[in-house]
This record gives sequence, structure tokens and C-alpha cells, in this order.
Amino acid sequence: CGFTIQGGTGTFISAPGEYRSAMSGGGIYMSGGKITDNAITNNHVRFTWNASGGGINVIESDHNVVIRNNKIYQNSNYSDTIYTKGAGINICSVDWSGLVENNLIHNNYGYTESQYKSMGGGLGISRWSSCTGQAIIRNNKIYKNTLEGDSITCGGGIMGSYHYDGASADLHPI
Repeated sequence: CGFTIQGGTGTFISAPGEYRSAMSGGGIYMSGGKITDNAITNNHVRFTWNASGGGINVIESDHNVVIRNNKIYQNSNYSDTIYTKGAGINICSVDWSGLVENNLIHNNYGYTESQYKSMGGGLGISRWSSCTGQAIIRNNKIYKNTLEGDSITCGGGIMGSYHYDGASADLHPI
């Protein structure tokens, strides 16, 4: 078995524009590599605007990412202004290729105290229409993840979004 990663509070990401900054990746913040055979637990991301990836956050990766055979549980996201996404795992990338396989993703919690969204209690994934990489999500056990919010919640287990950026592309879930 690998490491136990716990007690993280995220990495601050500064971005231009109002409400663009974020706190991400309570346990792990990454843009490439492999995370295998670990326990990622009790990491809590709290931020005024965007809070994402309570357990793991994968951002802007054009590398092959593998997240396999991990136990990802009791992580949380909290935002009082904009949104939370992926309390267990959040993946947000323009051209992400990777594999999320054979993980236990449970008892993660996302909460937004505003008119915006709380999304992807277990797993949140966002990709652009011009993305050429293949994302494979298979054989995971995703259960008892919870979302709450003053407005919209979506995807207590899994939330997937597909952003159109002008490119012609097909989306083929497998």
C-alpha cells in the first residue's frame, strides 16, 4: 500500500478577472503523473469563490494521468460565493487524457452557500470540445457522496460537463 494523504487545505490559484481565483486540490494538486494505491482522506478545501478537488485536483493537463486503486473518502469542498466541484476528485482540462480506475470514492461532501452550483460529489470532470485526448472512467465504486447548496446541485456521484469552444467534436461516453 502507498501513502495516507490527509489534512490538506488546497493550493491557491490566482487568475485574472472577478471570481476566477480558486482553492484546489486539498490532498493532491497535479497536472500529470500517476496516483496509485493511496488513501486520500480528510482534506478540506474552503474558499470564498471556487473550491474544487477536495481529495485530488487535476488541472490543465496535456499529460497522461492515471488515478488507480485509491481510497478517496471524507474530503470536502466549501464555497460561500461561487461553486464547488469534485469533492473527491476534480478534473478540469482543455486536453486531458487519462484513466480513473478501480478507486473507492465515498463519503465526500460539497457545499455552496450561494446562487451558483455544487457539482460532482464523488467525481467532477470538465473537458473542452477541442479536446483530442481520451478520458476513461471505469470500475470505480462511487457511493454516499453528498452535495448541498442554496441553489443548484448536480452529480452527487459523478458530474461531467463538456464546454463548447468552437471546435467540432463528438462526445462518446463508454
